[in-house]
Amino acid sequence: MHKSFRRKKEFTSKTRPITPSLLLKIRQKFIQKGWAIEDDHENTCFQRYCSMISGLVNDEQENFIFDLTDRFLTIEDREYERYFFYSVKNLLRAVQCKNIYVIPMIAPEDIGYSVKSGGRVAYLLKGTKIKTFSEYKQQTIKLYENIERLPDDLSKDEIIILTDDFMGSGDTAIKAINHIFKIKPNLRYAKIIIICIAALRTGVELLESRGIDVYATVILNKGISDYYEPSDKIFYLSLMDQIENRIKAPYNYKLGYKQSEALISLIRPPNNTFPVFWLDNKIAKSPFPR
Repeated sequence: MHKSFRRKKEFTSKTRPITPSLLLKIRQKFIQKGWAIEDDHENTCFQRYCSMISGLVNDEQENFIFDLTDRFLTIEDREYERYFFYSVKNLLRAVQCKNIYVIPMIAPEDIGYSVKSGGRVAYLLKGTKIKTFSEYKQQTIKLYENIERLPDDLSKDEIIILTDDFMGSGDTAIKAINHIFKIKPNLRYAKIIIICIAALRTGVELLESRGIDVYATVILNKGISDYYEPSDKIFYLSLMDQIENRIKAPYNYKLGYKQSEALISLIRPPNNTFPVFWLDNKIAKSPFPR
């Protein structure tokens, strides 16, 4: 138990200097993570990470952020295919079907806007690579961009797949599924499956409690609550509260959206990730801006 912890009432707006020893520590951290060390201008991930660290008020916060960084997962766009097809293979092994209808996972309020990440990974299923898998059994795969084009009814050997690169709380998935039922009432009893690259365990459990299977290559626990011992968890949640108050994180995003406590960035970080990693503020920049 960290008895020495005391909550500070106020924060100074000044940043701390990046000393040579601290800079070396950050460089070693980037090497350990396999992240590029580019310091030729101020907006590189490396320089922005240094800015984030300089915005912390003491060594306690600094060591805490370094600890979270050790468990922070980055999945770049060039890695999408490898991660996504891992889940696809698992699904093809587990589910016997003749026809597969694929649609990006989009909440009703987002329909008609720019193409979401769900559309990007959905198109991977229309390529030729899937047909080279031993798990592929000549299923017909049809990709639709909107719900209206889905069949009005499905037989027992047909399934609907919703795709996305990341599933967080499960809210978007539930909204998307309910919208399908609204537009196509007869699909209420169809087999619907979600495939994504990464997902929060809380979201997976929510969907599975409603009878929806989720195939995700990476399933994430909460970065604080599911990692530290109970006595330390209280301390570190308070420490993160200090940091988030300092950077003026919006209330709805404290600890990440719906208090998800995620430690991940894909093409960009989801709002489920701790905002210290993605929220630029008046004190410091963030390494993975949204």
